[in-house]
Order: sequence, then structure tokens, then C-alpha cells
Amino acid sequence: MKADVLVIGENRVFCDIVFYRLPRMPKAGEEVFAGNLAVRAGGAFLPAAGLARLGMDVVLSCVLGDDPLSRFVLEQIKEEGIKTSLVRVRKGAGIPTTVSLSRADRAFVSWMPPHAGYIPNLSRRLKVRHVHLPGFSVDVPVELLRGFKDAGATVSVDASYQTAYTVRSRRIKPIFGLTDVFFCNRAEAVQLTGESRYTAALKVLGRHFKHAVVKLGHKGAACISEGRLIKSEPYPAEAVDTTGAGEAFVAGYLYGFLNGYPVSRCLKIANYCGARSTEGAGLGNFPNLKELARLPDLHSP
Repeated sequence: MKADVLVIGENRVFCDIVFYRLPRMPKAGEEVFAGNLAVRAGGAFLPAAGLARLGMDVVLSCVLGDDPLSRFVLEQIKEEGIKTSLVRVRKGAGIPTTVSLSRADRAFVSWMPPHAGYIPNLSRRLKVRHVHLPGFSVDVPVELLRGFKDAGATVSVDASYQTAYTVRSRRIKPIFGLTDVFFCNRAEAVQLTGESRYTAALKVLGRHFKHAVVKLGHKGAACISEGRLIKSEPYPAEAVDTTGAGEAFVAGYLYGFLNGYPVSRCLKIANYCGARSTEGAGLGNFPNLKELARLPDLHSP
């Protein structure tokens, strides 16, 4: 089987239950009423779906249960045109589930079922241009990534709330050594490197990756590549729900990366996709290729 991108979701495809348009965050023992509610697929589904909407041929590897939430998420995966040949449905497995309170900032309560493991020898069965890990984990078999790298694929990793390790941790060095593009937010960059400023943290991360990208939310984004620091301004947005904006950003950046665009253009696309995604619930506002083509400064340096 062939595809442009493999997203290794395994136990990171979520069902998200999002309460947004909150008047305020509730205090302990207090009940508040949200202006709206959305139930949708999340986690590893989001970068996979974003890339599929931008015309990429995407295959998603994950484990789902046979429960109603899992069936609901599987239908969303199919509706986005994502290949499901590596989606394994197991009786009683359940699905990771998150309740999100979305306002200016967010709060989460999540449940994770036991990890179901990875598909062995996957690189022998699948030919792809790129492999994306939507959440960094030290239990990812290094040989899995090495098999794809040896076959010519590039690899990206999104830190995704990883706070247990630093760049000096022995357990993450093998995975870092196989990663071309690394995504993190400001807090993750500082935690991973021990630096107090994200610009200093980027310089440290730049020693490990061809593209080290920091998502800065409403302040845009920055990347260090080949020793050069590139910053990109944010796009204006009337934010309704920020859940999934980071994953939308990743999809936009990888679209540019896989098309051979310069870093500055990758950042512009990523910022635009992230901003647009906040203007509605889920991927409803994620742009398509026609919208990207109309972006006035897309092709400027």
C-alpha cells in the first residue's frame, strides 16, 4: 500500500467533548452553562484530516473499540477520506476521551484506555513519503521509525504536552535522531531545553532537528532551520474554539514541507490553518486548497 503520509495514532485518536462559549471557567463545586457543545473526533485524527483536506493521501494507524463513541469517530475518519486499512477495531478496547472546557484558555479531563501496541514491520507493508507522530512517546519502537527512514521517508513529531523528558534524556535521543521536523509550543520548548526564553530554546532544539518549530498561539510561530531563525506573524481570527488549533497548524506546516516550500511559507500556511480552525468547532473552518490559493501573501518571501 502507498500513501503520502502515515499518521501513527495508535491510542491517540480521541473522542473530544467540547464545551465552548463559556461565561467563565467554573470554580470547584460550581456549575456554569456553556453557549454550545460539540462532540467530534480529535487527537491524531486532526492532523490526518487536515492533511487529507489539503489533498494529501493519508493513512491513519490506530486502535478503536466497538462502543458508540468509537463507531462515531470511525465514521468521521471515513468521511474525511482518510485510509482506514490500519484502523483496528477491538471489542471492549474503548477510545481515549477528553472533555474540554474552551474559553480564552482551556482545561481538559481525559481518559486513556490501555495502550494496544504498534503494528510490527509496518514499513515493509507501507510505502509513504512522510510519517507523523502526533504525540511524542518513548514507547514508540525506534525500529519502526528507522524502517521508514531507511526507505526514504521523512519523520515529524509533535511534543503534545510532553513534560517528562528533556533533550538530555537518554530515552528520547534515538527518536530525536530520526526526526526531521519537531513541533512544540512555548512551554514545551522551555521545559525540554531548560532555557527561560523560547528563542534560546529554539537554538537548542535546532541542533537536533532540520526544522524545530514553536507554536506561539496568537503571537504566530517561529522555526529554526539550518541555524536560521524565521518568525511568522499570526493571522487575525474571531476565535470560537481553540481546541485542535495546534494540530491544524501542524497539518498546514507539513503540507508546505512536503511540497518543498521554504520555511517562511510553511509557517504562513500553518498559521493560517491554525487561525481558521479556531473560528468554528472542530475542522469545520479548516481551509481547503482553493482557500489557500487565495491567500494574498502566500507566495511572498
